[in-house]
Amino acid sequence: MMANLNPVSQVNTAFEERDAEEKSKHWGFPYVDIATFPINPDVIRGIAPEKIRKAKALPFFRVEKRLKIAVVNPVDKQTQAFLDTLKDDFQIEIHICSQSGLDKAFSILGDKSLNKKTVQVRTDFEENEKLDIMKKMDLFQQLEQKIEKLPTEKAINEIEIFALKVRASDIHLQPSEQEVTLRLRIDGILKTICPIRMDIAKKIIARIKYDSGMKSNVSNIPQDGRISFEANGRKVDLRVSSLPTETLESVVMRVLDSRKGILPFHSQGFLPKLS
Repeated sequence: MMANLNPVSQVNTAFEERDAEEKSKHWGFPYVDIATFPINPDVIRGIAPEKIRKAKALPFFRVEKRLKIAVVNPVDKQTQAFLDTLKDDFQIEIHICSQSGLDKAFSILGDKSLNKKTVQVRTDFEENEKLDIMKKMDLFQQLEQKIEKLPTEKAINEIEIFALKVRASDIHLQPSEQEVTLRLRIDGILKTICPIRMDIAKKIIARIKYDSGMKSNVSNIPQDGRISFEANGRKVDLRVSSLPTETLESVVMRVLDSRKGILPFHSQGFLPKLS
């Protein structure tokens, strides 16, 4: 997001975010760069936009009863009054953010996506042991089009399902100056799948970091994490690692698919055991 600002604005934004991070330590709450966090509009559905703006508090992540809320000042009376209205229904986790970051994130309140249905991710797909080259190329093009149009969470889901479908062992998100390239390691060969616009890639990488347990506000050191999900009734693990670059963090996800397991010797060309 800072790439679209002039140099002076970038400096001011960076200073304000550092100030918010210092305040979070003083208050004893985690910090979140809410302007860059990919927020699912469903999290704030049912809460009046003017109520959220007045409270200077923005719910940004929810899992069942657990609700994370970004606030500028946790001791503000209007903020506390808003939090009190949610305590009976949710387990609230407060995160500190900057005022400018909150103002940018509030733009989601006027987005048409607020009227959309809950984002549903796929957990099943058609599996083929062998895909010919033409079929794979067609799938590559379809994936690029989907990533451009889908919400962040669903775009990541499509990438994961696609990797399983082509039996990839690794998913790479490699940034350059203008865009991020999605690559998959298939049969030991790293293959370029499609480019991803920088603004979309930032949201995808931020969400991957959060889902894998990394520190979302840390981008200057390597980090490791893990994501688990189910697909076609089996467990799939992604071992995630991030590495800082000059433009955006590079992310690699090792796909550990329980379907592959340990192949029996006879399927690899070995002779049956002799008695």
